[in-house]
Amino acid sequence: MLSCYAVGLTSAALRADSVNATVPKDKVLSTAIEWATRITQNSPDSVQSTKKGLILAASHGNVEEAVIAHTWSAENKRAVTGDNIKVTSITPYLVGVS
Repeated sequence: MLSCYAVGLTSAALRADSVNATVPKDKVLSTAIEWATRITQNSPDSVQSTKKGLILAASHGNVEEAVIAHTWSAENKRAVTGDNIKVTSITPYLVGVS
């Protein structure tokens, strides 16, 4: 999620347990650095908002409560209105969030 790569249905099903990759022991550090590099190429506000959403989803009793909490979170507001937002096709739908 943090790397913002689109995934197909098959790939998403394989990632249901939030495993991005399995690598040999000698490739762990280089793979971690590669993923970290991908994440840092995204909007910091967007990454923080995604992380907040994942934390809320894990801590709330149901999806609706987590979505509402995330919608009004400071992290989401920064992601939607922050200076480092990357404009995408979904942006017009999010502009009204304040």
